[in-house]
Amino acid sequence: MVNELIRMTPEKVMEILKAHGTLVTIEEAKVILTYLTRLAELEVSEFIRAEKEKKFSTIDKNNCPE
Repeated sequence: MVNELIRMTPEKVMEILKAHGTLVTIEEAKVILTYLTRLAELEVSEFIRAEKEKKFSTIDKNNCPE
């Protein structure tokens, strides 16, 4: 299961929330899913940006004479 791509659907969002006592409509689940997808995209972008900065700062430190 670790190597499988898991697709989140509005129905799955509804199921997960219902299991935790929160009932939402399909439309609300779509909004929640859109929000969470965008949040995940931003997090990944931020992580990649931070990793690039780390890489470049390491390169700069190695190339700068003291």
